[in-house]
Amino acid sequence: MSWIAVAIGSVPGTVFGLTIGYILVSYKPEWFLNPFGRKSCRRSRSTTT
Repeated sequence: MSWIAVAIGSVPGTVFGLTIGYILVSYKPEWFLNPFGRKSCRRSRSTTT
């Protein structure tokens, strides 16, 4: 495979991926601030001594 074919495929793919990532981050930032649906308050272990 020639480097020209790789460039033709990777440059538009990179631009498309960055564009979609920018749109997701700008419109839904809570998806990236709260990954995997975790709640903002974490449970703390209660140690009884």
